Amino acid sequence: MNGKNLYVTDMFRRISDQSKKITSRGFTLLEVLIAIAILSMSLMVIYQTQGRAVQMANYGKFMSVATLLVRTKIIEIEEQLKEEGFSDFDDEKEGTFEEEGFDKFRWLANIKKITINLPESLSTSGGGLSGMGGGGDQKDGASNKQQMGMNLAMLGPHLKTIAKILEQSVRELKITVFWPSGPKKENSINVTTHVVDFKKAGLVSGGTKNLPSLNKK
Repeated sequence: MNGKNLYVTDMFRRISDQSKKITSRGFTLLEVLIAIAILSMSLMVIYQTQGRAVQMANYGKFMSVATLLVRTKIIEIEEQLKEEGFSDFDDEKEGTFEEEGFDKFRWLANIKKITINLPESLSTSGGGLSGMGGGGDQKDGASNKQQMGMNLAMLGPHLKTIAKILEQSVRELKITVFWPSGPKKENSINVTTHVVDFKKAGLVSGGTKNLPSLNKK
């Protein structure tokens, strides 16, 4: 029995000594390199995620400011056009928002004269109606075409007058606001609207002298 106890005690002592040797040995170079690589990849993912979050926050901030600046510039140019009147040609203006305290933003305004193209058939008595109609009695179809042609012939001069008034009294206004997003890169937002000169359209103070009367014979 004593011999067995001595054997077991000696075995446990050897195992304990081996464990101490392994524990005191520390990490190998390969284990350290693997740990550093895992840590580096984790930090890179965190950095990229945080970087995108910051970029989106900045973009949202600049977009909010640009939206307000677009609305302000639209009102400003609308008032300017109403005071100075419309030009007969397309116009382009540009500038910055330094006076408003936003020196990183700039704007571009395109003012275009609208063009309304009416079909030539309006000037003739049913000239563009030969392809209309279809089933049913031929006489009824011909009669309907003739009636429609007469109606268009009557409306043609009035529609042309209205189109001319609209071309003189309406302008398309497109405002674009730019701001920097990096080296030699810009983000932008644009809004298109239409400005109406009601005086030229004859729609102020009950004035309708420019509008055609459909009851006039």
